[in-house]
Amino acid sequence: MVWPLGDSGQLSTVDTSAQLAELREYVETLRERLSVVTRLPASVLGTVSPAEVPSGYALQLSFGPLHAMVRTMRLAREAKYPLLLKMVQRLYQLGGVLPSGANHRVTIAFGPYLPTDLSAVLELVARGVQAGVLALETGVGILIDVGLPIEDAAPEVARLRESPTAVTQRGDSDGNTLV
Repeated sequence: MVWPLGDSGQLSTVDTSAQLAELREYVETLRERLSVVTRLPASVLGTVSPAEVPSGYALQLSFGPLHAMVRTMRLAREAKYPLLLKMVQRLYQLGGVLPSGANHRVTIAFGPYLPTDLSAVLELVARGVQAGVLALETGVGILIDVGLPIEDAAPEVARLRESPTAVTQRGDSDGNTLV
């Protein structure tokens, strides 16, 4: 490549560092605008430091627009999911993987889309069940919803009721802790 030189025959450099600083500031402005337009909180985009968030409740409240957006997106597609699954079942029937006949009614159950503090949820369920403000079945359902590997709630509840450690922690009908 040939670089044409000026009349003096010298090559000089151009200092663009001032423009770089302005571009970096503009990128931050674009990220803030992206957060507002897409209804994604800055914490989800990874642009907020944990030290900037005053509390966990404030962080949870900042997810409000995201929750609304996800609910809206899932609601808009709710009628389409059974059709999609019906088509998949028919393709499997044509391929010989499933026996031919009536299609089963199937649904899609979505898990959490935000990271979940599993230890906090476990503690919440344990305290709720021990205090009697949360049924064991409801507690197991909450644990399934946060993504713990529980296949079926009914057998899990039966195993918990048969477990000797669950009996000692649960207590009797008079409120006395069983030993």
